[in-house]
Amino acid sequence: MIYFEHPKFELNMDKLCRRLRIDKDNESNESIRKQLPALRKIAEENTELKILYLEGDGYFKTGIEDVDRCEKQLVCLCYTTEKILDLINGMMADGDFFEAYIINDMANEALFNASNRMNEHIFQKMKEEGRNLTEKYSPGEDGIPLEYQKDYLDLLLAETDLEVTINKSYMLIPEKTMMYTYGADTTNPEISVAHDCRKCSKTDCYFREIDLVTV
Repeated sequence: MIYFEHPKFELNMDKLCRRLRIDKDNESNESIRKQLPALRKIAEENTELKILYLEGDGYFKTGIEDVDRCEKQLVCLCYTTEKILDLINGMMADGDFFEAYIINDMANEALFNASNRMNEHIFQKMKEEGRNLTEKYSPGEDGIPLEYQKDYLDLLLAETDLEVTINKSYMLIPEKTMMYTYGADTTNPEISVAHDCRKCSKTDCYFREIDLVTV
């Protein structure tokens, strides 16, 4: 079974300002703050988000032992179409570097938020079936071969048409694409799917907010 959705564009402007070091009490940032609503509108109008996941009852393998031992395997994909990337590249070519940088950041967060929404949907669906999820596993992280991205993409393409391809280096295209997998089983302990920066191996991630988390 494959689940597919065009999610809404969601963006937390407070987080955006923290990432960009835009202090609302700093008068020198006022001109930047005034531009943000218009830039958000542009980002929202041009960011075409798509999320989907393939759910299987052991009829495919992910290559990850913790996932393949489970009753169900799930391969998840979140991406934006090339529309937003074409816009950003065009703005860069015209010299509108600041605007392009802000819109790129907005699109990245919207993609991240869409992924989180899908993960919560999967969590609730599996819970209703009496199953809990494993940790999330992503090719290219924690020793998982990046080549698995091709295997997972082939599984999805066998079920539906996608605007996603992969190059010889196993990098997904469009650039703003996320792919990962879960297992679901009745024997798994219940764990949260909410993203926790303290547990994430991407220590250089631009969205990392460990300093904002109370430990």
